[in-house]
Amino acid sequence: MPEKGYVSIQDDIHVPAGSPVHLLLSADIDNFTMTPRAGRPHWIGNPKDRIIDPGPEGGRIRLQYDVHLPSAKTIIPQGIDNPGIYAKPYALPNAVFIPPSQQWHPLVENDDNQFVVTIDTPVPLIAVTSGVFHGVSHHEERNHTTWHVSPQQEPMALVVGPFTTQRQDVVPVPVQTFFLEKNAGLAPRYLKAAQQHLAFYNALFGPYAFGQYGIVENILPTGYGFPSFTLLGSAVLRLPFIPYTSLRHEIAHSWWGNGVLVDTRQGNWCEGLTTYVSDYLAAEEQSSEAATDYRLTVLRDFTELAAHTDLPLSRFISRTSPASRAIGYGKAMFVFHMLRDRVGHDVFYATLAQLYRDRLHRPTTWADIEAAFVSSGTLPQSEATIFFDQWLNRSGGPQLRIDPPQITSKGTTWEIETDIVQTGQVYALRLPYTVTTSASSVQGVLDMQKSRAHLHITTTSPPQTLEIDPNAEVFRVLSPHELGASVNTLKAADRFVVILASHRPDSDRIAATNLAAGLGHPNAVILKEHDVTAKDIEGAAILFFGSPQSNQIGLPQNVFPESGSTKLNAEQDATFIVNKNVTAFPHPIAILTLSPTISPQDLAAVSRKLPHYGKYARLSFLHGNNTAKSIAASASTLRVMLHVSEPDVPKPPSTHDS
Repeated sequence: MPEKGYVSIQDDIHVPAGSPVHLLLSADIDNFTMTPRAGRPHWIGNPKDRIIDPGPEGGRIRLQYDVHLPSAKTIIPQGIDNPGIYAKPYALPNAVFIPPSQQWHPLVENDDNQFVVTIDTPVPLIAVTSGVFHGVSHHEERNHTTWHVSPQQEPMALVVGPFTTQRQDVVPVPVQTFFLEKNAGLAPRYLKAAQQHLAFYNALFGPYAFGQYGIVENILPTGYGFPSFTLLGSAVLRLPFIPYTSLRHEIAHSWWGNGVLVDTRQGNWCEGLTTYVSDYLAAEEQSSEAATDYRLTVLRDFTELAAHTDLPLSRFISRTSPASRAIGYGKAMFVFHMLRDRVGHDVFYATLAQLYRDRLHRPTTWADIEAAFVSSGTLPQSEATIFFDQWLNRSGGPQLRIDPPQITSKGTTWEIETDIVQTGQVYALRLPYTVTTSASSVQGVLDMQKSRAHLHITTTSPPQTLEIDPNAEVFRVLSPHELGASVNTLKAADRFVVILASHRPDSDRIAATNLAAGLGHPNAVILKEHDVTAKDIEGAAILFFGSPQSNQIGLPQNVFPESGSTKLNAEQDATFIVNKNVTAFPHPIAILTLSPTISPQDLAAVSRKLPHYGKYARLSFLHGNNTAKSIAASASTLRVMLHVSEPDVPKPPSTHDS
């Protein structure tokens, strides 16, 4: 009864004769009863232990209980940069979500757990869970939705809503949408995209492991992948790029996370692998430049948000913050990229396909992944041990610099010598390098095993530049000089102050509070401009909510964006710019300039969306929609100019007429 905040469950279970049976079921349930329906099964010890003696002949039992659910209003957070918070159950009169973690249905330990699920709901509600949809029957203003569930080792999710359905029976499996009526017109686009993604991964990794695939709409802005379906929020669903990005990511989880299961004793590897074979692979399919930009963005995000977070990959379980995302999605993605670089493209994907065949429906660890690549014959165990240990069990990452190069001209050749130095923890690295010359380029890979590695390169034309890892193929922590200001710079701040411009109304405080929360600062100090003192901003990043009307707190003038950059034109009702000038003021300063005519609804939309533009330094909005964005300029400190001096040529002795 979702309208009353609970769901009543009835389970009929066949208990075979033999050893005692252990039922896996949440302890957080009410009105629990077990009734024998055939034979003489009974509890052993405390019923809360869920251990049943089947008796000499086995039999059937019926379990009945209630699962209480909170209202969705009690769990919606200020910001949405932490989707993990949405993995909580909720109940509304027209919607229910119960995540797998709620363990709302029983599983028999060490059993195939094949069963039929029928969900009884008021019309027009229908229910979705894992398995194969077998239709909806109607009786006395009630809907009875039936699902057939194939062997299931882990708990299922349950979603209930007033859905309309569309279905496409295609290869490799049928695809079905469960959308609210207002978004039903989006179904054809999602059905086509899902079919394409399923066919792609089916060919890349092996047969899809479930009987169908469903795309289900949620009232909250989620992006979840469950066995045989994904749950996407209404607002997310309407974004035009989602069928080709987020949907692809969630479908990839059908192979990694829902197909091959995660044993979290060594950390959660599946988010990094899923990101690599979906989000990153999409950039790689676009162009080599897009792929390089993706990797650089991962390095920037990690450096700004997580480089000083004591969370190695072996302890990452789920995304709970921007920092944990940069680690569990970004750094882990890079581990798979470096692994592919080491073993080669074809071996990498062939090994993943073999891993899928070997570990389907089995809990799997990083150690199992390591063993799979060692078994491929291209990665010796000694090297694999070093590789996985350094990337999984250490927080942070390598930090690199180039010593000043020495260039020697030898007539028709030039010698370049320098040392590459690791300034922090020492990692075993394979560092690509490129020397550009006046005529061509010289490329190679430097094997670095210690804190210092010597590089000696010979060219046949004058060298011009030397760059280490020019295409960002190796995971590392960037230097401060490689980081331009960005939205993420604000997220990384230890302390955050929002200053409400004196000409803006007090009602802006709500939008300012929501923006601060979205940036990861739910407890940010929010002050009116005329009340701020120099002490208030000590040690803080600053966001001016509205253009500042004065500089009464005495900030150095050169910490502000250049004159004119915050002015609005006819195509803007809000602009955002963040600036960082560490020599003048040690913390970033951002200005959100707002038109006097911007509506409260559009301002709320800007505050909600802005935190998602993490790598950008400048943003423009009109009617709540982004119209322009740009990244602050930065340059790699691993790129140096090479200056060739002409060799000293002895001057001939002077001659004088006598």
